[in-house]
Amino acid sequence: MTGFTRIWKKSRHGSMPPIVWALFTGTALNGFSTSIVIPFIPVYLYAYEDLPVALIGLVVFLQIISNAVMQLAGGELCDRFGRKPVFMAGLAGVSMSFTGLAMGVASHASFECFLSLLVLSSISSGLFSTAPSAVLADEVSEEQRAEAYSTLRTGYNLGYSIGPVIGGIAASVSYALAFSLTAITSAAYLVIVTLYVRERNHGAAPYSDDRSQHVSLLEDRPFTILLVLAFLAALVAAYMYSPLFVYAKGIAGLSEKEIGAFLSLNGLMVVFLQFPVTRVSGRIRLTTSMALGMGLYAIGLALIAIQRGFEWLMLCVAVMTFGELLYLPSLTTLTANMSPEHRRGRYFGLVGLASSVGFGVGALLGGWLLGLFWESSGVFWLIGAMISLVCGASFWYLGVMTRPKTSVDGRASSL
Repeated sequence: MTGFTRIWKKSRHGSMPPIVWALFTGTALNGFSTSIVIPFIPVYLYAYEDLPVALIGLVVFLQIISNAVMQLAGGELCDRFGRKPVFMAGLAGVSMSFTGLAMGVASHASFECFLSLLVLSSISSGLFSTAPSAVLADEVSEEQRAEAYSTLRTGYNLGYSIGPVIGGIAASVSYALAFSLTAITSAAYLVIVTLYVRERNHGAAPYSDDRSQHVSLLEDRPFTILLVLAFLAALVAAYMYSPLFVYAKGIAGLSEKEIGAFLSLNGLMVVFLQFPVTRVSGRIRLTTSMALGMGLYAIGLALIAIQRGFEWLMLCVAVMTFGELLYLPSLTTLTANMSPEHRRGRYFGLVGLASSVGFGVGALLGGWLLGLFWESSGVFWLIGAMISLVCGASFWYLGVMTRPKTSVDGRASSL
């Protein structure tokens, strides 16, 4: 039975709240709408706006930074004003900005106008990005969180695996059509949130922007360690994208079609294996699952140093994807379990910021190191493997450091 079918049976039999299935559908739409345009924005800027590659890189950088900063701000706003209003405002912003982009492309608007709307879409996306995780943490029991977050991740990747195909067809007709599809899909997600997400009273401890709250968070040593490790893990994860693609093309001599197969393999594995892997890993502690995930990243990166063939690199991607399947849902669940109910937005925002910055730094650092070790690229991949091993050992230490008691029903520890 596939992971997708298991999710459906779980939802129908009511072992998870209906909000899980509603957010599964919404995140699938979000993954679909994102992947319709993300791969084609640089192509549009290069082919139709005739921008230099360096300037296109700056555009992508501005998108990443604006999104990362707004993840933190969005988390704070979720705590202060509630999950649903921030969720809805972010989705409305994405829909309106892509509507503007579609109109701008159709009317041949200036680059400055295009850039402003693009950054607005990234800001809006960052604004609501922590809201689904915070909503699930509010609505789902601690024992079911890992499965619930895996469900959302599966939904997102299901949509993300379909989007590029539809986006490529739409872009071949008109980029305005591609941007319009993203606007419409985001509006559909907004309707789901409006109908199914409810606002909750987050307990007796109201939001406060007192500085003592920030000091208290910084004194939360396990969570501070988690932020550092989330940064390092995202840095390592970035190796599987831009550096791997450049290596595959420039050193291994693979075609664009073969390189595209890496993403397809990653997406399909997440869709069909995420839920079963989470069910199995639910028998061990979250920190142990994360340590094992980083260990698999290390093995995959080290294997790249051995051979350069297409089939071999596909195997390496598969190994690293298994590491991703173990690590990412556990990170989200661990963040939920560590956070006080009235501070969940802030905690998710900080983890999102650390991960986004880590991924951006990993892409930049990975590109620089790959260029430095171009003639001996094996060294580059072994450096990544060593960072991953250190990260995995640190997750294991984090588990030893926290070591909470096993829950009364005998299930694995929440950390």
